[in-house]
Amino acid sequence: MNSNMSQSDDTQNEENVSSICENSETRQQNRKRHQRHTLHQIQRLEEYFWGNPHPTKKQRNELGEELGMEPLQIKFWFQNKRFQMKVKHEHRENTFLRVENEKLQEENSRLRESLINACSIGCGRMFAARDMSSSERQLRMENERLTEQFCRVAAVAANCIGKMYSSSSPSSSGAAAIFRGTKGKGKAKGKGKQVMF
Repeated sequence: MNSNMSQSDDTQNEENVSSICENSETRQQNRKRHQRHTLHQIQRLEEYFWGNPHPTKKQRNELGEELGMEPLQIKFWFQNKRFQMKVKHEHRENTFLRVENEKLQEENSRLRESLINACSIGCGRMFAARDMSSSERQLRMENERLTEQFCRVAAVAANCIGKMYSSSSPSSSGAAAIFRGTKGKGKAKGKGKQVMF
């Protein structure tokens, strides 16, 4: 019984191998039918492509008649050429972006290194930024944030004060007087008080 099974398996394997060989021969024959374009055809197609990369059906038919090619061959040639151009463009762009990325990474590492090695002057002594404690770093960052906030508020206040001085309406005279250093009902003695934010 086993010998019958092995014989049928062998026969089936032989049939599979022969069908695979036939398929590969058919593929080779199909490949042989593939016709390469002549140098003249390629030159003319290239010339036409640079003038018009998207020819109409009528233009493809005319070009096919001129070059002895099928309009479908012309259509596929133009599709392939556009794809090749797109790939080349993307390759150049990727190369450029890769170089830019490397430059930015180098600059970033230099800036990090300079930040680590940066020195700050505090209390008359020099110390490296990496020697600061985390609480001191937080205080310095908070100080920077508050300084920026103060500058914004001072700018808004200066703008408001300028508007109050230019306004001559009686309702704003009380507020303007406070900013000018008076108490609203009369002038204060001495110089005006400076308002701090």
